Amino acid sequence: MPNKTEMHNDDARNAPWIRSDELVPGPSGLVILHNDEPYRLRITRKGKLILTK
Repeated sequence: MPNKTEMHNDDARNAPWIRSDELVPGPSGLVILHNDEPYRLRITRKGKLILTK
């Protein structure tokens, strides 16, 4: 049986990929609706991804 790391790596390989700079078009970020609630995804000055409700 594969361990958790191996299962996680398999999931990542099989999932669609997109570059963060293609997904988040500008400094104001991107709004994602999830269960009719808005979430903002943005990239910080240090290059980290932040998802806030």
